[in-house]
Amino acid sequence: MKLKYSNVFFYLMMLIIICECNGFRLLKLDDNIYKSVYLVTIIGMLFICLIHTDILKICRSSGGFIYYYCVVLFLFLIFEYMYTIRLYGSLQTAYEYANYNKCYAFVFLVIPLFYILIIKDSFEDLMSNIMLLATITLSLMLLHALFYQWYQIEFLNISVYAKKLMRNDRFRMWDLFSLEGLAIIYGMYRVLFVNRKKMRYVIQTVICVAALVYVEQTRMMLIALTVSILVMVVMKPCKTANGILAKGVLIATAGIVSTTLVVPKLIASLNRGDSVSISNRLIEIQFVYNVLHNQGILGLGLISQRLQSNLYYHGIYSHVSLDDIGLIGYMAQVGIWSVALFIVPMVRMLWILLNVHKNEFTIFLWSLYIYLAITSSTLFVLNSQRILMWPFCLALFEFCYKKYNRKMDV
Repeated sequence: MKLKYSNVFFYLMMLIIICECNGFRLLKLDDNIYKSVYLVTIIGMLFICLIHTDILKICRSSGGFIYYYCVVLFLFLIFEYMYTIRLYGSLQTAYEYANYNKCYAFVFLVIPLFYILIIKDSFEDLMSNIMLLATITLSLMLLHALFYQWYQIEFLNISVYAKKLMRNDRFRMWDLFSLEGLAIIYGMYRVLFVNRKKMRYVIQTVICVAALVYVEQTRMMLIALTVSILVMVVMKPCKTANGILAKGVLIATAGIVSTTLVVPKLIASLNRGDSVSISNRLIEIQFVYNVLHNQGILGLGLISQRLQSNLYYHGIYSHVSLDDIGLIGYMAQVGIWSVALFIVPMVRMLWILLNVHKNEFTIFLWSLYIYLAITSSTLFVLNSQRILMWPFCLALFEFCYKKYNRKMDV
């Protein structure tokens, strides 16, 4: 029986996701064990792609952008290593460089992901499994927070994997699941456009949103998801008067709730303790300006947090975190490479959306695109905590272009 590499890739992809969320944090295992497993798995998948040239041929012929993007990414990592050696010499060891930037290995998953989508045409199968894993992870986090709130009981291994503190008198963690935004958007897509198993996706989406609101409490994530879902609702075709009326009522309700409840609370919170957060971000933007002025268009280089702290974060900059300011902070890190790694792909995605047949799938991608654009201000997708989502986005958009290109018969 001939081995189907699309099936192998599919199950290995699920293994990577489980390892990336540290086995749902149920076991008291060191996070390095999970990292080793998913890194070996990624390397194994890429090795299969290299020795079976037909896989690369499919990616090159059907998704040429993906192929060349991976080449650029490979050159970027080599260049950045040489750049950091030139700037910092022995202060930045090869091990530190590899350890700090191992998250970029996730991006190369775009090749097997695209191969899965092309060979199996399995968009719903892939996303349904991601939604299931997200629901398991986030429901456990929600239960953990509730047990801690009510009984001061902790049953998950979260001390290393997720920061914890109190906000609004509740147990708070953030960066719960790297594919959280993708999962919630897909859940709403299923609720709005697919009649099969609708109640299942209603329940799963409610659980994921509840974990976001109660446990993660990340305002930018809530704003980004709210806007992206509203975009999906607005773009959904309505053929009946009742459908148009329901859409109008939903949009009006969202607007009223936002202006009367959400926005005032956000303003009030910013005027209280979070004014410190705003001050820090202004300092971080000033730091980025200084970096680009002094270092030129190549930025700091991909240096470890230890080296960043030792060399740059003193005095007024002691609390700087480039992750807080999204794409702007990323530009300080990698300089002009941010154009090739994020801005060009975002332009490519927009071009795809404008040049394919409009259907339910493209509406889902419009919502996803809006999410990526909004979160680029702070919850940047190329941050090490969220970068796993990026190859899924690249693969989904290229798959859409391959399947629904206006120049092709459909």
